Amino acid sequence: MKQIINIIKTIHKQECNSQIFLFKSCNSTNTQALIMIKRQIPIKSIIITCCQYLGKGRFKRTWITNHGGLAITFICYPILALNKLYKLNFIISKTIIKYLKHIKIQSMLKWPNDILIYNNHYDYEKAIGILIEIINYNTNNILMIGIGINIYKNHILHKTSCIYYNNTKIKINHILLTLIQSIEKHINNIYYYKYFHNILYFLNNHCYNLKKYMIIKINKKYSIYKAININHDGSLILQTLNHKKIALYNNNISNIIINKKQ
Repeated sequence: MKQIINIIKTIHKQECNSQIFLFKSCNSTNTQALIMIKRQIPIKSIIITCCQYLGKGRFKRTWITNHGGLAITFICYPILALNKLYKLNFIISKTIIKYLKHIKIQSMLKWPNDILIYNNHYDYEKAIGILIEIINYNTNNILMIGIGINIYKNHILHKTSCIYYNNTKIKINHILLTLIQSIEKHINNIYYYKYFHNILYFLNNHCYNLKKYMIIKINKKYSIYKAININHDGSLILQTLNHKKIALYNNNISNIIINKKQ
């Protein structure tokens, strides 16, 4: 907690444009953000905690962040239409993967919104989740970007746990600073085709799903597909067993099971 308080002071010295609120613990930073919006905090704010015991994931799943991790929610007015929010997700994913690569940790995007870290068992495990949503309050649409980072092994809550990466210390305060600077610096560039094309190129080279056969549940039916690439509209291009291609969007999917033995 002390390290994060110090990094927040550093961020303010560097003229951060957002107001930062730090909590020792909370049920969910996204839920806490909504409570504070109702108390009329500045819309451009950041909610941070080191302990989140009822975090929100996709499809109403729970994301737990115990002490040693980080949960953060950015609050702002929407800068993109609802069907373009995947661009924010991709910016954040690239930022995190590049940071981890800088400290010699292999990581990949598991489309659409999870970051996996390579472990000692020759595979990847979930360490970071991203949840972006738009809420309506007092006739205003408000964007909330939630990021949960876990760097330890939680044996009790297996479905939301992640790994402690070997003996490498992942400095949460550095990740926080990198995320805040990246989001505030690059957010306006996502309108430019070339800028987003470069992000997409990077993620297509750091995507865990690609070239793997997956069992995917779409519209209550399981089928086998091979992931080909991430498309410019945010969809995952799949190939059926009879070589037909389809586009999968993250709002049309309820479960992905990847064959790890390939």
